Amino acid sequence: MKLRRTDGYHFLFLGALLIFHICLLLLTKFTAWPEMLIYPFLMEKGFKLYSDIIQPYMPILPYTLLYWFHLSGFSVWSLRIFTILLILISDVLFIKIANNIFKLKTSLTALLIFIGFQVYFEGNGLWFDLFATPFMLFSALIFIRVKTPKFLDIIWIGILLGTSFIVKQSTAWVILGICCLLVGGRKIKLVGIILFVSLIPVFLVMVIFGFVPIYQWALHYPFFEMTKSPGFMVLPSFKQLILIIIFFSPVFPALSSKNPAVPVLITFFLGSLGFLIPRFAMFHFQPLVPYFVLLLCIAFSEHSDKLFRLFIGLYIIFSLCLLTKFFLQNTLRPVRFFEPEVYAWAALIKQKIPSSKPIFFYNVIANEILLTGFTPVKPWVDNFPWYMEIPGIQNRIIDEIEVESTEWVIAAPFKSEGKYVPGSYKPAEIDVYLHQKYIKVDNISPELEFWKRIR
Repeated sequence: MKLRRTDGYHFLFLGALLIFHICLLLLTKFTAWPEMLIYPFLMEKGFKLYSDIIQPYMPILPYTLLYWFHLSGFSVWSLRIFTILLILISDVLFIKIANNIFKLKTSLTALLIFIGFQVYFEGNGLWFDLFATPFMLFSALIFIRVKTPKFLDIIWIGILLGTSFIVKQSTAWVILGICCLLVGGRKIKLVGIILFVSLIPVFLVMVIFGFVPIYQWALHYPFFEMTKSPGFMVLPSFKQLILIIIFFSPVFPALSSKNPAVPVLITFFLGSLGFLIPRFAMFHFQPLVPYFVLLLCIAFSEHSDKLFRLFIGLYIIFSLCLLTKFFLQNTLRPVRFFEPEVYAWAALIKQKIPSSKPIFFYNVIANEILLTGFTPVKPWVDNFPWYMEIPGIQNRIIDEIEVESTEWVIAAPFKSEGKYVPGSYKPAEIDVYLHQKYIKVDNISPELEFWKRIR
């Protein structure tokens, strides 16, 4: 089959936009979330998820990264390459959805807008939300392409959303939204099918990794316990709330559109808002951004009255101001959490501590653990109240320190931002124990201290 001239232009401009996206990701600050490195690092050392590594996430992303690092080498750059490849997959799925809604020119414009907003909403860094995004986009693509999903379509949508769920449990909100959409379309029989099929990946994960740990740590704890933990819930500030309302205001004009894709896009948009609950952060917007951009382009392409054109003009100025400020602040910046001084501190730690035995890292984020290569005490737990306040966790750590006769503690001074704020939070039992058994002997930097066992 012969390619039309417009197809050639399409591929040319698409390739140019993908290269532009890669350039933006390489030029702006990359966030190397320590969890994305510490989980596979510890798993490589024989730590087991949930028993030796206390974390409330599904195991798919940590194991995917473990296998990726086996292939590409264990480094921040390897993580960065993985992140860029993942984002490019989302770009391709996005343009495929756009091509089912718009003409060529509008589709490419939509992708350009998506690229800008994807980076703006802290998308230059791998987190569970970003990894779940392609699975949800693929399911939305099926929904929009077939318009009226049949049995086999629902099977595929269910598998994709179920896979997204075993990446990030917040996908449950999207599945709930799809069920409501099917009920509204009088396709009630399909609701049972999509719920059943989306549970298959969850069942497989339980079979492979164990029913009890998956249920206890990845289902029951995040849904019913962690949300009640002190310090866990983070709400947007008033200023952030106002900016978000203004930023996403173009969604409202799109509600009046008769485009058949709008109900699906609205469903995925509203369901993706669940990723912002209960800890608000900009990078949690990643699953939501594609649907917002598509709704924005529908609204802009279908409304042409003077008042709306004025709104468009003001909105473009507003968006350009936000994007300009963001790129000025984040262009050519060092990798977040792995700045040059962190490498210097890690080198000093390795010079001063020759021990090959486990070391206890107290109030220290995982980047120093990774760069020193030292093995932490089991279980490894972030010094966050929603983990440390779990009954029995602090005693388990203390018992392991005693069993290993841990000689060294590397500690970070505590801040004074609030009792349950990470960086300021002190786990009471561990704090008392450490001050009885250890004494500060040296400073690595203003940010890190050496403590040595005295008895």
